[in-house]
Amino acid sequence: MKKKILIGFIILMSISVNAQVTDVVTGINNLSRLLLDGNTLYYAAGDSVFKIDIAETSPTPQQLISGLSNPAGMAIDGNTLYIAEFGAQRISTIDVSDSNPSRLDFIIGLNTPNDLLLNGNYLYYSDNNSHFVKRIDITETNPAAELIATDNSFLPIGLAIQGNILYIANPIGDKIVQVDVTDSNTQPTDLVVGVDQPLGIAIDGDFLYIAERDDDLISTTNISESSDDVTDLITGLNTPIDIAISNSEIFIAEYGSNKISKFERQLGIDDFFKDKIRINPNPAENFIEIAMLSETVKYKIFNISGEQLLKGSIRPMELLDVSDLSSGIYLLKISGKQTVKFIKK
Repeated sequence: MKKKILIGFIILMSISVNAQVTDVVTGINNLSRLLLDGNTLYYAAGDSVFKIDIAETSPTPQQLISGLSNPAGMAIDGNTLYIAEFGAQRISTIDVSDSNPSRLDFIIGLNTPNDLLLNGNYLYYSDNNSHFVKRIDITETNPAAELIATDNSFLPIGLAIQGNILYIANPIGDKIVQVDVTDSNTQPTDLVVGVDQPLGIAIDGDFLYIAERDDDLISTTNISESSDDVTDLITGLNTPIDIAISNSEIFIAEYGSNKISKFERQLGIDDFFKDKIRINPNPAENFIEIAMLSETVKYKIFNISGEQLLKGSIRPMELLDVSDLSSGIYLLKISGKQTVKFIKK
């Protein structure tokens, strides 16, 4: 999960990343969630669900259904589209092959259903104000919900899964947490902290992508490595709240701009991560230096619980005073670049 930066080309890379972000659909009021199924991108907005064909140069949105109550996360199985209706406290279904689909109740009596994720026969759903993630077997006639993750300080939003590990965006602590869905222990553990109001998340290969709403960016971390470094991949966005990934493109729900944008991955992910920023010394006593900086950057320091302790700006070769921090492990987040861990003696 280490970010790597191409030495000597930091400014050029930043310009290149932003230049590759283009508009797909604009003028979307109350944009909520994205779901990609092949070449079909579904999105929830207002009281409706729409779809577009991403293979088209200038796709025309098609409204599938209206009259929903704050539609949020979606999942699809064949022609059945599952929709979390946040405002109606339920999960509904529609048949996307129907030219005029009717809404059907699937699960009622929920609190605040938010994101949905289908993995095999299991439909996972986050209920943020109830502080849990549950799943049901969609093949059963009367499925019983199984508790997967819960915690009183838990505000589960976005969901992603790889193997047995379910990853969950938890904006309360500015963190991504994880839980083994085969384990009876439902207490989630931290994967990364210091991400700013994470909402939508998605996995592609070994990388977890994170929509950081309040930092206006998409970040990424390598979930195959035993580290908690986070890389800022796409910056300069406007309130990104969800993402969906195809082979070469990342689709982004930009709530603040009422649009869906697209990032063309013309370079492989490793081309952005050639050399990592380092902290010297590490462990540190009173001061740290951030090696490989080429410009003045903003920084934030968090403890391992995700609480922000310090913030400011730092220049290349400048020493950062950490003498007031207690002994322990901390995360230094460099805006637009990377989050790295250091130890205070």
